[in-house]
Amino acid sequence: MRPTSLCSCALLLLLTTMGWAADPFVVNWKFNPQKSKVERPENFKDYRQRIVAVAPNSVELTETRIGPDGKLQSIVNTIIFDGKEHTWQDGTHVTYVRPDESHIHGTLQKNGHNQIVDAEISNDGKVLTLRVNGSGLNTGRAIHNELEVFDRE
Repeated sequence: MRPTSLCSCALLLLLTTMGWAADPFVVNWKFNPQKSKVERPENFKDYRQRIVAVAPNSVELTETRIGPDGKLQSIVNTIIFDGKEHTWQDGTHVTYVRPDESHIHGTLQKNGHNQIVDAEISNDGKVLTLRVNGSGLNTGRAIHNELEVFDRE
């Protein structure tokens, strides 16, 4: 099973809209455990995100990781930056906006739990930082300012 905060992070990472080729989010990202502050680091083993532009205002996010059970996990979702609610295959209700080229804001709801994810690209485009607050969408576990940092591959 994949961790809730990872879902959020992945969702936030699904950014794009402005100039596909030059979009700083649309690349491959690798989780950096040394720079991150997460409660359950075992859920982030060999965690990667691939973000691909699929339309002027949306991206496809592919997340892969080795789960706590040692098995490869992979999930694909589409993020649309229109400020409207959309539903992913797993039943998560998501709303995303992209206020500017370097930031994304998302809200996620599932099983009565809410999560807010804010993503920011560094000025040099080499680091993606996700701040996650709320509760675990599957567990209800409280999440307070969890920091997930990814390096551009």
